[in-house]
Amino acid sequence: MVEKNGIDIITFDNAIDSTTGSSHMFGLYAWIYEQESQRTSERIKMALRTNAQRGFFKSSKPPYGYKIVDKKLCLGK
Repeated sequence: MVEKNGIDIITFDNAIDSTTGSSHMFGLYAWIYEQESQRTSERIKMALRTNAQRGFFKSSKPPYGYKIVDKKLCLGK
């Protein structure tokens, strides 16, 4: 589809550069990049879940009436 519309693809690491004809491994690289993206997403979700289970507050501002003490949400008395 991209080639039919005259669009060139160049990756950040220059592994694929359709302007020079080095796009024969595009499918393999696309699969590898997708797998790494999914693994990164899973690691981030796991870190957020772990911090939430430990009671750490992850937002920038606590809700009205609360304060953050040692990264945990507490009533602001």
